Amino acid sequence: VPNTWEYEVIINATGESLRWFRDNFGYEEVYKAREENVSPYVLFDRIATNVPLGAGGLFYYPYLWGARAPKFDPLARSAFIGFTHAHRKSDFIRAILEGVAFQYSETLQLVRGLGVDVRRITMTGGEAKSNLWNQIKTDVLGMSLHIPEVLDAAALGSCILASVGVKVYADFKTAVAKMVRISKTYNPNPKAHSEYAKLIKAYQKVYEHYRECFKILAELSTAEST
Repeated sequence: VPNTWEYEVIINATGESLRWFRDNFGYEEVYKAREENVSPYVLFDRIATNVPLGAGGLFYYPYLWGARAPKFDPLARSAFIGFTHAHRKSDFIRAILEGVAFQYSETLQLVRGLGVDVRRITMTGGEAKSNLWNQIKTDVLGMSLHIPEVLDAAALGSCILASVGVKVYADFKTAVAKMVRISKTYNPNPKAHSEYAKLIKAYQKVYEHYRECFKILAELSTAEST
């Protein structure tokens, strides 16, 4: 697109974190989902919806392949921190949803720190199918979250480029206006946003405390693989 640039940051293991949990601990939900002819993630949403904000003091760090934005630490390791005998599967699911949302929040602050005026957030991809996750994200970010009708942004972007290329539309602005439609908007709950702001500070402190531990664990895994 002529005279157009973007700031791009990549966060590792967002939706992949939930997929990893499904594959390793979601056998019951996978089985029930087949019976109900729905996605296992629908059942994850269902059982995690009633878990209180903060997952009972359980934090999840989505560093299955180390950390890109916002930490940029290849030695970071994924972890659940804070669980006790009282925590259940639903708490772990909620912790994953919140942990990923916290990464978005930290990355948003990183981008704003570069002087970028972020006015609007649009969510695409598989994550955008989750009503619970969308609400958690908007509560964490404190901004409205817009969900388009077409969630495959790469495919839609290709169609937009092609439509201008073959002169269906005169320019990209017109093509986007015609082809991108918002199907739903989530708005933040002020009280939840305030509570999440406190949680994020604790989340960041815990990460800094465990940073050296992650480094030790990374060295151990490297030694075992050689």
